[in-house]
Amino acid sequence: MAQFMAEARGDGQPVHRLGSKASGAAAKAQGWDFGVKVRIAHAAARDSEVVSILLTGGSNGSRETIWLLDVDSTDRLDEIADKLREAADYIMRHPSSGWPR
Repeated sequence: MAQFMAEARGDGQPVHRLGSKASGAAAKAQGWDFGVKVRIAHAAARDSEVVSILLTGGSNGSRETIWLLDVDSTDRLDEIADKLREAADYIMRHPSSGWPR
């Protein structure tokens, strides 16, 4: 049974894909040099849903893909804001291949 749905839009009609607790769901939106990947999955330990956000080097792979953030469906807004600040701090302290400073 589907727990997750991913949707893609561009030229033509939107496309939908379903995902189960076991498979999760993922989607990418990218240009040649830059993009984002979003995954959603079931977190059995907390019986919650987790969204992971990654920055990609785009379709030409000119930059390393880097993890940005995991958000749990049980997180409060202040916890999400803290995670964003921590992610930004981590990224600035750990240079990744191909990303300008």
